[in-house]
Amino acid sequence: MSAADFARDRCAEFGVPFTVVRNPRRNYLQMIEQLGMFPSAQYRHCTSDLKRGPTEKYIRTLPCRLIFNCMGMRLEESPPRAKLQPLSLNSSLTTKPRAVYNWFPIFELSVADVLTWHWEHRIPLHPVYVPEYHKDGTDGGYLRRLSCRLCIFSTDADLLSIRQHDPEAYMLSLNWSRRSASRCVRPAASCRS
Repeated sequence: MSAADFARDRCAEFGVPFTVVRNPRRNYLQMIEQLGMFPSAQYRHCTSDLKRGPTEKYIRTLPCRLIFNCMGMRLEESPPRAKLQPLSLNSSLTTKPRAVYNWFPIFELSVADVLTWHWEHRIPLHPVYVPEYHKDGTDGGYLRRLSCRLCIFSTDADLLSIRQHDPEAYMLSLNWSRRSASRCVRPAASCRS
């Protein structure tokens, strides 16, 4: 089941509207081909082009006076994320009639805290986060972070789980990498973020 289908189902359960936003000009693999390099912590064009940009464009279309842009970032994910503020005014999206805040509601929670909440409230996680070999409610085998369907920074455990639970994304990436193997696509200076 794709992440979009899973999210759509969860929103339907709670009666929350669901909208998918995308970059209309390119997807992740097209972006790599066009730029000739993979993203990195230093060159986060995947975030700006495929996440933040389309989300901000959508927010600008909303007729609301108060908007909370909620994201699931947590401080334990990386040192740069630990420096973020869990609630902040988004000055680039705030206008005279509209205030937009970026909010990270689970910012201070650990993986164990998040899993406990899900188990206690019987809210399922997307299967890609819960590899078949570890479903006992502890955090040992869970993917700690998976914001993209497939990323150059994915670990072997991430790839195994993605292959198992989002085979469409896995095969799309595998086919692309085979096709692009002879091209000169260079990795940017990489480091996990």
